[in-house]
Amino acid sequence: MGKLHELGRCYISGPISGRDLSVVRARFARVADSLSRRGYLPVNPLENGLPAHSPWEEHMAEDITTLMRCRAIYMLGDWQTSHGARLEHAIATRCELQIIYENGDYA
Repeated sequence: MGKLHELGRCYISGPISGRDLSVVRARFARVADSLSRRGYLPVNPLENGLPAHSPWEEHMAEDITTLMRCRAIYMLGDWQTSHGARLEHAIATRCELQIIYENGDYA
């Protein structure tokens, strides 16, 4: 595909809260690997530097700050079931980031 990460930073968005964290970590890691192979620098919110048990609001504040430094967002197929992912999608839309949907749609 050319140079590694030539397409810029791509934030991964999807449900995390209330899910089995080991399953979520594996899923986000698979997506990060796929994005990297496609030429993006994947940004995994599970690696935001905060402890997993930190309040949701702290995670969202950090994640939104991180999202604002990205050129694209990758929406997992079930993103609409997550309040946080819906917020991230709204911000990405408003900021005109490239939006990539797991189901293959592009915005």
